[in-house]
Amino acid sequence: MQGTMWGRLAALALALALVAAAPKPARATTAATGATVAQAVGFGALAATFAYFAWLNRPAAQGTVDWGVKGPGGFFIGAFAGGGFVQSARWQLARAGVTTSRVNFEPSPLGGLKAGYFLHSFPYLGAEIEFMFDKHNTGTRQVTLSRPVQNAATALLPVYHINVSTLAFHFLLRYGFLPDKEVPFGRLQPYVGLGPGFVILWSTYDSAKNFSLEASAGLRYMVRKNLSLFAEYKFSQQWEVELDSMRYSLPGVPGQITDKATFDFTAHRFAVGVAFHFL
Repeated sequence: MQGTMWGRLAALALALALVAAAPKPARATTAATGATVAQAVGFGALAATFAYFAWLNRPAAQGTVDWGVKGPGGFFIGAFAGGGFVQSARWQLARAGVTTSRVNFEPSPLGGLKAGYFLHSFPYLGAEIEFMFDKHNTGTRQVTLSRPVQNAATALLPVYHINVSTLAFHFLLRYGFLPDKEVPFGRLQPYVGLGPGFVILWSTYDSAKNFSLEASAGLRYMVRKNLSLFAEYKFSQQWEVELDSMRYSLPGVPGQITDKATFDFTAHRFAVGVAFHFL
């Protein structure tokens, strides 16, 4: 049963990795579509995971459902909250053929859910899938252009409200310290994770969907054999994110100009959470 589940997780990881190798990211058609897809993909994936756990332990499959921990590995589900920030980045304006000075992003609170599994036969290795949401507004209003556009050396950007939905898959490595009778693997567990992600950004005027590189490092403490507290650092990197309908204005030029903006999106996040461990 557990081998079948691990095989499904490995197949999902392989599929995400192959898709992440696509040469060009696809873009959502509208901001509303981006929001809908992000919520559906994130919560749908976690709901499917929970449903699979329930199906494995249905009454028809075994007389008594035992959700206790049965070894050094096992499944876990958790929730977390925290905050993060995005590195400033230069935006390339395709139609104008210029690059801006760095555009700043404001910090944001975040929240999310996760589900994963550590092997019983080799409990140092596991995998998890997580969904999180945060929002980063642009803080820079006036930017310098790499060359003048219509005799203007600067441009004025409106404040952009950029919502970020992330669905990440991590391969996990952990180690255990402070073992005892209740938690023989060790109550204190540092761990690292690495894998692909699927991110949707939707802003005031446009949205984009992109594949990303996701990494994490954390420290878990087993309060009980089936309950833990954890703290994590999360890193997310997207290259060449495209917003087709980015708008800006030039000093002395009436109205707004619509252009395609391309930039890298690098996020650093910190979170604390609680997890329940079983099977």
